[in-house]
Amino acid sequence: MTDEQIGLIGREFRHFKGNRYRLEGFAKDSETLEEMVVYRALYGDGGLWVRPAKMFFETIERDGKTMKRFELLKEGNGADGKICKDVAATDIAGILQGIGAIP
Repeated sequence: MTDEQIGLIGREFRHFKGNRYRLEGFAKDSETLEEMVVYRALYGDGGLWVRPAKMFFETIERDGKTMKRFELLKEGNGADGKICKDVAATDIAGILQGIGAIP
């Protein structure tokens, strides 16, 4: 696990549809060895989810707008919902490089 990945564990993210999640850790798919993100919903029953890291950190396009699928929130509990753009860009680039998703 890279330092960038370790630094994101416990951090909160907002999905582009508005719900909030806490990144719990990273794992590998047992069949493909693809890097996965394990994250928990911060609403409802607090379900635990897994998604390929490449997809979790990707930029998407919806309704003609380009956005991150999951946006890193400010340090702390993220209660103010403010986006942490300066940290997100460097951390996410390092993670994507670490898993071989970008050169």
